[in-house]
Amino acid sequence: MKLRAFSKQFRLRKTSEYAHIKKMGVKVSLPSFIVLWSASELKTARLGIIATKKFGNSCERNRFKRSIREAFRLHSYRSMICYDFLVIAKKFASQKNAVEIADEWNRFIFENFSKHSNPPSLPMAE
Repeated sequence: MKLRAFSKQFRLRKTSEYAHIKKMGVKVSLPSFIVLWSASELKTARLGIIATKKFGNSCERNRFKRSIREAFRLHSYRSMICYDFLVIAKKFASQKNAVEIADEWNRFIFENFSKHSNPPSLPMAE
């Protein structure tokens, strides 16, 4: 395994995990995507990404997912223990490049999870 790889332990993989976050998570709408997050009992932050066919063709969807994963991997998961994140792409995001998407993700993290702001208290996963 690569030292800096985005391994399975950092991914949401089950439909039930996605459904739980959709039902119980806190929702924030950004210009390019919607972020839902929920408390987790695990020791690491995890990420799930939804980009439907309405978003664009497979190249556009995969480019968006790579951009979000990279921003999460490089800047986020070390500082956000015990949260699961679900990112839902908006159609507008297909017009943005990877740097703009990563900047939007990083701004979201700074505003909601930085040391000077307290993340909202969430109920623990059942």
